[in-house]
Amino acid sequence: MKKKNLKLATMLLLALVMLLQLGLVALPNVNNSDNPASEGYLFAHFLSDEDTRVYYSLSYDGYHFRILNNRNHVFRNPIGFNQSRDPFIFRGEDGHYYMMATDLRGWNSNPRIIITRSIDLVNWETPVQFIYNEDFATTRTATRAWAPQAIWVPERQQYMLYLSIDLNDGGGTVLWRHYTSDLMDKSKYTQPERMLADHEQNGTIDGDIYYDPFGERWIMFYSGQYIAVSDSGIGSNYTILRHEDGTRFTISPYRLEGTHIYKLKDQEKWIIAADGTAFELRRYSVIETEDFKTFRTLDASEYSFGVRPRHGYVLSLSEAETSIIKAAYDTPQETVIVFNDFSNTVSAVSVNNTADKFYGTLVAEVYDNEGNLIETKKTDFTVAGQSRTGVMSMRLDSNLPEQTVNARIVADINGNRPVSIQKADANRVSGGS
Repeated sequence: MKKKNLKLATMLLLALVMLLQLGLVALPNVNNSDNPASEGYLFAHFLSDEDTRVYYSLSYDGYHFRILNNRNHVFRNPIGFNQSRDPFIFRGEDGHYYMMATDLRGWNSNPRIIITRSIDLVNWETPVQFIYNEDFATTRTATRAWAPQAIWVPERQQYMLYLSIDLNDGGGTVLWRHYTSDLMDKSKYTQPERMLADHEQNGTIDGDIYYDPFGERWIMFYSGQYIAVSDSGIGSNYTILRHEDGTRFTISPYRLEGTHIYKLKDQEKWIIAADGTAFELRRYSVIETEDFKTFRTLDASEYSFGVRPRHGYVLSLSEAETSIIKAAYDTPQETVIVFNDFSNTVSAVSVNNTADKFYGTLVAEVYDNEGNLIETKKTDFTVAGQSRTGVMSMRLDSNLPEQTVNARIVADINGNRPVSIQKADANRVSGGS
């Protein structure tokens, strides 16, 4: 009997290891967005105040995203006001993926959110709606409920759902939280309570909680450019991070909203992305950090989305998860990169493309014979597809030397499968995306 049990246990362990390697099962993760076996990055977002359906964009490097599903939405909220602003997706402890969003119509009239779940990021259940001025006593006067997110709290063995709420009491829209063992069952939630320990509450919106491995503390990025910290665990009160003069510490010079953070695969580097579309920046902002103390705002030439996304969330995907998303939403297209020596241009060419439009980001780096990088150039493009061949060309400033040894151009489309082209390969069709 003991040998049989040992054999069964061994078989189960081997099966678990195989599933982990395939990315079909994941061990509990400290940070919701991360996946140790990361292959791609899935960005769930909406597009505008007029189009609040959920769209997916995919990246392989965490910097350059392209919208999927031929620019069609992947989810439309079927209940309430049919809105799904500020989508947030994370992995639950029960093996499901959960998506939360704001069901907003008008700024001060409907404190509603929705929560749905899926087993594959493709097929979503009918959402559950939460109406904060009806469902909970502590938020009975609420006029706003925005940007819900959730995180697992191990010490409580519960989820903490946190969001921005306005009670219409003069205190403004601020961060609240409550707990539950079942995200889809309203009856199992505790009463909402405020999250911040200090008194500067007004305008604390759009929180995203992440574990800081350097400071060994939980941090919450909020309102696009500020940080609050907790040294006592995920579910403790958060204190706004301030300078000695009392002013709030900022990670960006711009006004932003919808902050979310994710780790780059195989690098000790993190990306904080936030939506500046509604403010003076007029676009998404991307910020890097390597220590959670210093933050660098990237130039617009260093990242791309192909569209102008609004407030969303990036989830790192395993290879298996990436395959599922691509099978469901990645419109087949044959794409090649061409270098024309005569005109000194690098081109992205779409051949027999079945999509209405061919879009993405073309990046080229030019190296001299000694292997020194002498030029980097990038362009976002959208050109016609389907029956006609779509072409997007980019003229380089640097010429490859006549006698090439190591001189080359390295080009890629959407951060996928870079192609190296030497002068001898001029006019030769190369590579793909």
